[in-house]
Amino acid sequence: KVSIEGIDNIMIKQQLDKAKFLLESGETLSDSLKCVDIFPDLMLDMIAVGIQTGELSFTLEKVSNFYSLDLEYILEQFTALLEPIVITILGVVIGFIVLGIFLPIYSMLKM
Repeated sequence: KVSIEGIDNIMIKQQLDKAKFLLESGETLSDSLKCVDIFPDLMLDMIAVGIQTGELSFTLEKVSNFYSLDLEYILEQFTALLEPIVITILGVVIGFIVLGIFLPIYSMLKM
C-alpha cells in the first residue's frame, strides 16, 4: 500500500492496485505480480523461486544487483555512443565561432 501511494504514474498505480487486490484475495505474491505487465519475467521468476526456497529477501537482493549492473552497462553504452556526437557538435560550434572571428579580420586585410 505504501508503495502504491508514492507512485505518480496512474497506469502503474492501477496495475499495482490490481496486484494488491489479487494478493488480498489469496493469490501468491509471484502469481499476483505476473498478472500485471509492468515487471520483467526474470524478476517474477526469481520472486517465485525466492518464495519457494524461503529466501525472498536474498533473492530480491540478487535481482536488484543484477538490474543495477544491467543499468550501469546500458548507461555506459549510451554515453559511449553520445560522446562522438557531442564532440562533433562542439567542433561545428567552435568552427563557426572561429569563422566569425577570422572572416572580418580577413576581409579588413583584403581592403
